[in-house]
Amino acid sequence: MAHSNPAPNNGTYATTKSAFASFLQHLSSEIPTSKIQMVSIHPGAVFTPGTRKIGLTENSLKWDNEELCGAFSVWVSTKAAAFLHGRFVWANWDVEELLERKDEINREGMLKMGLQGSSFFDAYGSMQVT
Repeated sequence: MAHSNPAPNNGTYATTKSAFASFLQHLSSEIPTSKIQMVSIHPGAVFTPGTRKIGLTENSLKWDNEELCGAFSVWVSTKAAAFLHGRFVWANWDVEELLERKDEINREGMLKMGLQGSSFFDAYGSMQVT
């Protein structure tokens, strides 16, 4: 829900998820991966008692395997995934494709929360960046 807009009936939930993802993203720019590797992960669409409680069924979506997020989390903690430090990813994304797109992902703003595609002011460099 961190990136959902709108988020009907989930405004508070989506806002807190987004705020925490943004916090980790900013914190990651201050702490190198040699000390800690921070990646925000969407676990995928997993059918749980909570999803059943809000009215979804086993046939509502194409659900992800519940073990996927755990396996992805283990991989994302490795040195091979260090390029994802400070980024927001989904556990059901293809790891090999992420590795193939490493250079593209390393561009500023890629897989990060916030306004993209617009000029901004670089507070540290005191310059306009587009």
